[in-house]
Amino acid sequence: MGWKVELYEKNPNRHVTCGGLVSNDTLLDFPFLEEYVINRIDGAIISAGEESITVERRGVAWVLNRDEMFRGMIESAVSSGVEVKEEVWTPEKGSGRVLVGADGALSSVRSLVTSENPTYILGYQGIARWKEDDHLVRVDFGEWGPNFFGWVIPLGDGAAHVGVGVPLERSGLAHQLLLKYANYLGVEVKKEEGRLIPVSRPLKMVARGNTLLIGDAAVHVKASTGGGLAYGLKGAATAAEVINRFLGDEGKLEEYNTVHRKHFLPKLKLHWFIHRFYNEADLPNLLKQLQEGGLVEELSKKGSMDDPSFFLSLRFLPLIFRTFGPFVRTLPELL
Repeated sequence: MGWKVELYEKNPNRHVTCGGLVSNDTLLDFPFLEEYVINRIDGAIISAGEESITVERRGVAWVLNRDEMFRGMIESAVSSGVEVKEEVWTPEKGSGRVLVGADGALSSVRSLVTSENPTYILGYQGIARWKEDDHLVRVDFGEWGPNFFGWVIPLGDGAAHVGVGVPLERSGLAHQLLLKYANYLGVEVKKEEGRLIPVSRPLKMVARGNTLLIGDAAVHVKASTGGGLAYGLKGAATAAEVINRFLGDEGKLEEYNTVHRKHFLPKLKLHWFIHRFYNEADLPNLLKQLQEGGLVEELSKKGSMDDPSFFLSLRFLPLIFRTFGPFVRTLPELL
């Protein structure tokens, strides 16, 4: 857009710990991602206890090479005239007319905007040889993922990301829990690594003064899955538009809060509610009723990784009430 930008990134060539899964809708919204696609996903196997369902739709999601994506975005920024400073930003370095906090889950910039502090899980994963269907991800609820789940994301070359979500207070057990999940799957996991993911009630404010937050710093993360690419990219695009209008004296930075509250907050709250739901619900019973009620086909047709509002349809709400006792207690927290 022609404005001078300084990007503080201590290690522009760093490795990115991420599952790399994005929905087809996100790929359509941000076509540049196609360059980094390494595998097509046609659905998911979801299990809890002895019950499981398979939700299928060809090309519903895609797996990205996140390292190449990160480096590609840095190169694109540099070619557009961005000055990359290989150091950590501190307030002493100044903030220019606008400061964008894109500094991740443990953002230091966040405190300039809000006193709200998110809660975290440790996303801990590794690489395993994968002989099952290369086009179906797995989501397995069990003792290996306390308050979260285990996942398998096939990379399309006979390998897969295999991981577990672990509450911070149990992060010291991450290796043992991943091993337990790997044993359940019958695979051997190598190259283990982890990163913090803000999985919590979304922030009410993402801009104050001359400072805006995006990505994990803004908790633009789906608490239901821990995925942050879809909302991170949408938030970044929205922030860019708001900043451009502000620098051109055509708008205010506070507009970013308005867009956040109107378009981001309702869906992020629903993802957070789903996270609370599967921690409280009788999941084996839920999966069984989805199968017996003929709702798996509807999930296959209408389900969305990014927008779970279809769960509020008249067909799904009775099932939620039957399988989630504390629903009435938790519902007000969405307001």
